[in-house]
Amino acid sequence: DGVPMLLAKALWSQTFAILLMAALVQFVYYPCVLSFFNVSALVCSLMVFPHAPRILWQRLQLYNLVVVTAKLLYQTPVFCQYGSLFFTGCDQISSAQAQDALWTAWLGLLKVRGYLPNKMLAVRGLAFEGMLEAFWTDFLLCAALLLHCRVLVHGGRMQHTPEELRHLLQVEPDERHRSQLHRCREGEPLQRAPSLDRR
Repeated sequence: DGVPMLLAKALWSQTFAILLMAALVQFVYYPCVLSFFNVSALVCSLMVFPHAPRILWQRLQLYNLVVVTAKLLYQTPVFCQYGSLFFTGCDQISSAQAQDALWTAWLGLLKVRGYLPNKMLAVRGLAFEGMLEAFWTDFLLCAALLLHCRVLVHGGRMQHTPEELRHLLQVEPDERHRSQLHRCREGEPLQRAPSLDRR
């Protein structure tokens, strides 16, 4: 194997670390409630042995899909930056309404600067400069999440629950020991484990 293939295999075995780094980049780039949920879910998944259940990854994919869709819909003229909904279009935002817009910023819903009549809000950090700046961390996280789920499916860890794996880890050695005892009683020789030393 060449160096690129070895690097690919190394990344393939560390997809959870890549996913966690993507979530941290998203939260550091723009700390808000929506991005904090991803970090919290990934940290909580470490508490489940031997791995998190399949429903967690399915719900996490659905959550990020809903978040990206909500952010895209929030860019339409129907939604005003201070949280109101007007089908006739939003008026020039005032200073008082700019303070009301803080709750949408804490939540994680921001307008793109090109759709704002008041440039002062972009200076205050209440708007993004462009669509790429607004969504690149979300797309990065979604790509890392899809890669991690692909690795879980490839390794068979999406087909078994943690309870089933715990049961296999506890039962399989006992069943192997019983099989060896049965062969011994029948007079058959016991199978020795393959040795790593072939000298």
